[in-house]
Amino acid sequence: MPTTLTSLRRHARSPGHVAAAAYRALSNQIELVDMSPPALRRGMAHGNIYKPDKVDAALSNYFRPGNLTALRAGPPLGGWPAAVPQ
Repeated sequence: MPTTLTSLRRHARSPGHVAAAAYRALSNQIELVDMSPPALRRGMAHGNIYKPDKVDAALSNYFRPGNLTALRAGPPLGGWPAAVPQ
């Protein structure tokens, strides 16, 4: 089902309690870094995030500049929108 933020189908996701437990366990090892969409895309293009054979598909699908800008903005007042049922 597509999300209202990116209009893309989610293939997998982790339950919130799994992410929260991982964050609590690793909070002293996690560093959140704010990168501009062009900087993130450059890093991806250089193979810093995805394997080289996956980069083109990632950049042309989910990691488009508009999606990255929307995700970087953070959750809107009231939280992220729920997935839209089909």
